[in-house]
Amino acid sequence: MSIIKNIFGKKAQSQPHNFSRVMQKKEYCVAFLPDDYYQDFEIISNLAGWDELFANIVIFSSTYNFAFYKKLQNAGKIQFRIFEPSQPLFQESVILNFSASKDVQRYLNRSSNSTIADINNLANMQFLPEPKDAKELLANFAKFYNISLQKKELTIELSPAEQEIIKQKFIQNRFPNFVFDCAKLFSARMMESYVKSFKQNFSANVYLTDKTFVSKEMINIEDKPVHNLYELFSLAATGDLFITTKPGLAKLLGELGYFVLLLGDETGVKNVRSVPIKELFTLKNIIQFHLKEKKEKLRSE
Repeated sequence: MSIIKNIFGKKAQSQPHNFSRVMQKKEYCVAFLPDDYYQDFEIISNLAGWDELFANIVIFSSTYNFAFYKKLQNAGKIQFRIFEPSQPLFQESVILNFSASKDVQRYLNRSSNSTIADINNLANMQFLPEPKDAKELLANFAKFYNISLQKKELTIELSPAEQEIIKQKFIQNRFPNFVFDCAKLFSARMMESYVKSFKQNFSANVYLTDKTFVSKEMINIEDKPVHNLYELFSLAATGDLFITTKPGLAKLLGELGYFVLLLGDETGVKNVRSVPIKELFTLKNIIQFHLKEKKEKLRSE
């Protein structure tokens, strides 16, 4: 069972923090995201469900993710912002901190008249045992105030005009476009073997958005570095297949209804097909089925 305890920093306060008064005001609910694609999405979906509970909901995102989150539909009154340490403090607000940033922590240390629940248990509201992740911290906070957690179903789509603009960035031929987003730690040799498989079995055009490698043998391979998550999403949503080695990213796009091929372990998320590393035969069969399904869907539209 979760136990809440209040802490007031190193110096004793003359007036104890009034948790009830802050919650009764319900003026601001502020959240600092952990910069983890899937946890971010879970937090945003849940806070969107508190649209009628708070007058204002402000969520601070990383610069890289900001443009993508701003495009989320059905997020209600949520205001997305990029954190600056010099910004004004939120007075008598509910603050949920899921970030490990020291700049955020220093900022929150000056917000003593707000109710702060912190994933690192470094605030004036603490839960025992310590929450393991963002989902548990949200659940503990909601339980303490006897408020419900009800996720909103968020969506994001490119307009037909946006899709046409992105399509012009692809090689103009009859072959399928595969967007390959590979983590830096992934072996370059293994990455090259996957690309060879894509080329040999599907004659695919391959676009590398993160890690890359040099090959003089294969054609129609392009580096497509992206500057933010929205640019990456645009390529993934417009191409014929999105392959990644990043589980959090795969789960985020899968939850939003986009098919993702993850090189790694099963996630349990709908629309994400996972293939263990090195199982190229399984990979080939899944891609064949997906491309066939995609072609049939286009014919029926």
